[in-house]
Amino acid sequence: MQDSAERSDQPRGLFVTGRGFVLPAAIWTLYFAAVYSVQGAGCSVPLEEEAAGGSEPLEAILLALTLAAIAGIGAVAVGSYRTWRRLGGEADRDVRFERATFLSQGALLNALLFLVATIWIGLPVLLFDPCLGHTLW
Repeated sequence: MQDSAERSDQPRGLFVTGRGFVLPAAIWTLYFAAVYSVQGAGCSVPLEEEAAGGSEPLEAILLALTLAAIAGIGAVAVGSYRTWRRLGGEADRDVRFERATFLSQGALLNALLFLVATIWIGLPVLLFDPCLGHTLW
């Protein structure tokens, strides 16, 4: 009976496992590949219709991908922060809670790192024409 009570007391959730630590990197990797694939395909065959608001469809697609990646990585950051704060006082209790606190804090820092990387890559979408380099060659 004590064994089942011990198992129910374990820290649970995405952010106390290695999956929560790796998730921001996976989101960023998919975002990176998608942005450069869409940009390359969109600039090789120009889209001639304009979207609402006067911006080109390629810019709108790249902006949507950027915002989706920021939202996903931001959600991981918020979830890992909440888990870290919830487990903070219990870290002295058991080795399992110390590990869970470490992993949730690491997931938070990893998410913040990849959030900065996503913004850094997404910033040229707002500042420059995506096909500008293709016209220079």
